Amino acid sequence: MVAGAVGSLGPDDLSEIGVRAVAVDVLELAMGAGLQRVANLGGIGSYLGWDGRILAVARWSTAPPLSPGWRGRALPRLERKRESRLLLRSAVDGALTEVDLEELARVVAGLGAQPSADLVPGGSPVVWWNDADGGAPPGPCVVTALAQEEAARGRYRAGRGWRDLVVVRDSPDDGHRPLVEGCACRACSRASLALLRHLWRSREITAAHMLCWHNLHSLFLEVEPRNGPRG
Repeated sequence: MVAGAVGSLGPDDLSEIGVRAVAVDVLELAMGAGLQRVANLGGIGSYLGWDGRILAVARWSTAPPLSPGWRGRALPRLERKRESRLLLRSAVDGALTEVDLEELARVVAGLGAQPSADLVPGGSPVVWWNDADGGAPPGPCVVTALAQEEAARGRYRAGRGWRDLVVVRDSPDDGHRPLVEGCACRACSRASLALLRHLWRSREITAAHMLCWHNLHSLFLEVEPRNGPRG
């Protein structure tokens, strides 16, 4: 999973679910914290507190700029691409940064991450799972941010689809049942459907965190049996 998908979870949480690989957007890392700072801290694994496999991916956008309130979560905008060189504009402050993907791949490899094919030809092939309502695609390495994105919308994984936490009318039984019957995730074992709805309606961030935990657990179960562990 991409690191942004598990922002509310720590390395121990991911290990408990069974995740053994994470994907890091190194363009965001380079334009944010800075790769030199990451190097000073001992590499990407030390920076994240993660000792498993790390896959370095690179994402950018060609879409029009978002409204100000969403810019902090937006991808950098691609202004120009010439072979492996990119000119990117920050969605936060509009600053321009030129990046050479081949050089970036060499740097992040030295920092302990495995470059993906997004960065350099011959890198690890990646299949992006962006369809919130579709099943997991086939591929040796599926990368997704759906767990957090859907949790932020108040949606949780149920079977092979998604349900809205607060659309269904409340029932007296909601105080005694979990999000999904039989689910072994931490959210379903510790919080009732009624409690999660109350937290969500109160705009309590714990609701999004627990939905993310459930979603990540459920998505992992979808891809693990068929193709083995994925990031």
